[in-house]
Amino acid sequence: MVKPKEYLRAMILKEHTKVQRDIVVAWIGDNHERFGHLMELFLGDEYRVVQRAAWIVREIGKRRADWIAAYVGKIVNAIENPIHDAVVRNGLLVLVDVDVPKKYYGRLAEVCFNYLGEVGTPTAIKRASLLILAKICKDEPELKEELVLVLEDQLPHCTVGFVNIAKKYIRKWK
Repeated sequence: MVKPKEYLRAMILKEHTKVQRDIVVAWIGDNHERFGHLMELFLGDEYRVVQRAAWIVREIGKRRADWIAAYVGKIVNAIENPIHDAVVRNGLLVLVDVDVPKKYYGRLAEVCFNYLGEVGTPTAIKRASLLILAKICKDEPELKEELVLVLEDQLPHCTVGFVNIAKKYIRKWK
């Protein structure tokens, strides 16, 4: 008999499509043990599995932020030392919808400022970084000034979509 974690891994590797993602999400359903297996795979070191699991984690995180909360520290670790861009993109996006404990603010802020400050950072990662920093700024308003400076510096190098959201925050905080 195939163990649930092995079955999940095989499902993840079958194909990288929205349909397959949704099949895996449905299989996990409300089963917390299966979700734990997914997080083990997402936080693991197998490049392709981590990449594909990241998308599934994000999708489940939209529905079950309470499940993600137990893994915030491990997700922050994975974002700091990613083996794939999908870990950063989906890890940050899933944290946007979770109440992140203040003890992670410093590490998350540093990572997000680094991604925002790099010209070559993909737009999705920049956007997720901005949204995380905006959440942190609610409790740490002194960061707003630094964030505005970084955003203004990046505007000439960003896509139109990112420029629009960045300008919204710049106007709000200036």
